Amino acid sequence: MFNLAKPSYEKALNDSGFSDINLKYNARKDDKKVKNRNRKVIWFNPPFSKHVQTNVAKNFLKLLDRHFPKQHKLNKIFNRNTVKVSYSCTENISSFISSHNKKIIKGNMDDIKPCNCRNKKDCPLNGQCQVEDIVYKCVVSTSTKPDKVYLGTAEGDFKKRYNNHTKSFKHERYANETTLSKFVLEMKEIHNENPTLDWSIVKRVPSYSNVSKKCLLCLYEKLEIVNFERPDLLLNKRSELISKCRHANKYLLRNYKSKD
Repeated sequence: MFNLAKPSYEKALNDSGFSDINLKYNARKDDKKVKNRNRKVIWFNPPFSKHVQTNVAKNFLKLLDRHFPKQHKLNKIFNRNTVKVSYSCTENISSFISSHNKKIIKGNMDDIKPCNCRNKKDCPLNGQCQVEDIVYKCVVSTSTKPDKVYLGTAEGDFKKRYNNHTKSFKHERYANETTLSKFVLEMKEIHNENPTLDWSIVKRVPSYSNVSKKCLLCLYEKLEIVNFERPDLLLNKRSELISKCRHANKYLLRNYKSKD
């Protein structure tokens, strides 16, 4: 193959001003594969705390340099290349205990209150309207447009959240409460069509905890919005991904209401 392609390349080089061109084929020798040995690293993971002003990582590395200098016999094992520092941001023992006690007091997440709808056939979640702490999905079906999807959260029981949605569907002054209500009212007023709504549960997760300072409910909602396969069919706005958790407001001191 090389000898067949060789004349055309030599002719091109000669025409370009190079003289006495004679291309030769040299078989390539396989380079010996160098096995890269993973370096053994010792990790020091101190727990992170906002109340600690001391730079723990910096002081630890200074102690490492002081007690294991280059002339020390253990310097090959304990040096800045083999010992690394990284803060541990996992939950502390207090949060684990609090989470465990909360599960026992509140009950299992699988426990669902019975449906309280007058007509069981009209229950939006097929008998699970009293479920709490869920990420839900609403599929809006119309005859003129493709099916749209809305994702939302319900911290308390879903029935209260559902009643707020139905209120916004009926009154125009509540049209801008959610993108779902805005779309439904638009279909009613402009296209004279009453869309069909199909409600379902996406995931059941706990809401904001004042101990861990995390809201898994909001995190899973944003995760579902990001991972949605057809963004063009999603009614949620992309700005919801950077929105602040509203479930933590009840723990603020300004919202404290005295029992007296």
